[in-house]
Amino acid sequence: MANNFGNSFLYIGTHIAGHVFFGYEPFLNRSVNATGDLSLFYIAVLCVSQGILFSVVKNIHFDLNQKKLKEEYQVGPIKIGNWKNLPEIEYVSVFRQAKADANFIYEVNLWYKRNRHFNVYQNTHLNTVMLMGKNVARILNKDLWDATVPQKECWIDLDDIE
Repeated sequence: MANNFGNSFLYIGTHIAGHVFFGYEPFLNRSVNATGDLSLFYIAVLCVSQGILFSVVKNIHFDLNQKKLKEEYQVGPIKIGNWKNLPEIEYVSVFRQAKADANFIYEVNLWYKRNRHFNVYQNTHLNTVMLMGKNVARILNKDLWDATVPQKECWIDLDDIE
C-alpha cells in the first residue's frame, strides 16, 4: 500500500518537474512573473521527496554463518546498506503475535542486550516457524525460548524438535 502511494507521489512530482523544466520558459522573458512557475517547482520537489519517503523499503539481511547483518534501504533498484557484525546474541525465541483479524502470526526473534531483538522470520504456521527457530538456534549455538503459548513459556531442547 505504501509503495503504491509513494509511486503516485513520484509520478506526480516527476510530471510537474517536467512541466517546469521543459514546458515553461520563465527566465527568457524578464517581464513575465516566474513566481507561479517556482511554486509549481516547489510542489514538484515536495511530491518527489514524499514519493521517495513512501517508497523506501527497509530489508534486514542475516548471514548467520558469518554472524553478520545488513540493514538495507531500497527505493526501486537503488539499494543502500552495508554488512556489520551481529551483536552478541543471548538466545533465540519463537513468539506468537496476535493479528487484527483475531488470527496469529509466529515469529523467530534473535535477542541481544537483554531486551532488544531482531525479527528474522515470521509465518502463520507454527511448525514451520518452530523448525526455523531450531535451525537458527543451532547455527548460532544458542538456546531456544518457546513463547507461543501465553503463561506457558519454556526453554526447548533442540534435540526434541524434528
